[in-house]
Amino acid sequence: MKIFNSWLWAFSILAMLTLGCAEKTGEDGACGGDYLKWVSTLSVGSPFNNYVNGEQRYFVYEDLLTPENICTEEHIKVAYLVRHCCHDEIDSIRIKGKAYWGGLYESEKFLSCIEDQNIEECDAIDNIGLKQAFPDKPGWIGLQLLVQFPTRGSYALDYNYLVTKIKEVEITLQYSEHK
Repeated sequence: MKIFNSWLWAFSILAMLTLGCAEKTGEDGACGGDYLKWVSTLSVGSPFNNYVNGEQRYFVYEDLLTPENICTEEHIKVAYLVRHCCHDEIDSIRIKGKAYWGGLYESEKFLSCIEDQNIEECDAIDNIGLKQAFPDKPGWIGLQLLVQFPTRGSYALDYNYLVTKIKEVEITLQYSEHK
């Protein structure tokens, strides 16, 4: 009887440890094996779009080649990163990361900034669930970085200001492929 209790106790501990794991391995369900990491290929000098709204100029960065075969059984992780210079010279640049999916859903995060040796690094992380938009099929997502500042009066002046201040823009997506 004592051996049976020891085996039962060991089996119970092992079962609790196995069932307590919240991170999916991808071996079961719709998700494939390891997490995949997609990194954008954005050029500071080539914004996807721009527009003026009131006194504010917006430059939109977007890579249209985001993955389209995304597993929806687990949340994806999006990281936005912008590096710019001259903290004391920058007057009210605001930077926001935006994700959109399924035609009806979106999430926006303002980037928070930390200055380090005259280079300011701004970042934000967003965890997004796609299951509601894609319940029984692979998902897709669009990702943007929006840089906003008071207009200098023309596109040429705004563009020159942008490329002298912004040094790097990057979006990273961590996800699993749909099986």
